Amino acid sequence: MNIVIIGQGAIGLLWYYNLIQQSGNNVSLQCSKTVNKIPNNMLFTDIEGQSHRQLITPSTTKDFAQADVVLFCLKAL
Repeated sequence: MNIVIIGQGAIGLLWYYNLIQQSGNNVSLQCSKTVNKIPNNMLFTDIEGQSHRQLITPSTTKDFAQADVVLFCLKAL
């Protein structure tokens, strides 16, 4: 499944990490314009205290065009 997640906050990264763990998912992340440089990886810590480094795939126009699902993980003001 092709999935684009919009929002690099706690909820967006939580979805990203969990969805990328499932085989068959192609997951990319769209960060806000306030992010100067998108990190190429992040360190995630699970509920058991184990840390896992995960590569981050920034989204492209092609990812949006091929997306089966787009998750909007944004704050409401």
